[in-house]
Amino acid sequence: MYSKLNAILQDKMIVTSVKIQSDLGDNVCYLHGDQESFGPFAQAGWWQDASPVHSNYQAINKKKDVVKLKRNATWQSVGLEWDDTEPVDTANNTVVFAKFGPDEN
Repeated sequence: MYSKLNAILQDKMIVTSVKIQSDLGDNVCYLHGDQESFGPFAQAGWWQDASPVHSNYQAINKKKDVVKLKRNATWQSVGLEWDDTEPVDTANNTVVFAKFGPDEN
């Protein structure tokens, strides 16, 4: 997730650490950051692709009666592309951190 977030952000922002915690999983916490070894994720894969691709899955069933879904979604096709037409005000950038409860959207 750490690598995929940085790929998606395309150097517009840099994620230095990710903390994943579940209230339903006895509050087990997973921390990932730029100081850890990436192991197999150091190799090229979908986690380093800025597109919405989320797996390397390829169907092996070649039957003619199988419906095949297109897996070539783009951020633009789901309304989440970067707007590069407006100038960026780097002097007044603000990051707001918030903690939402389980019943908040």
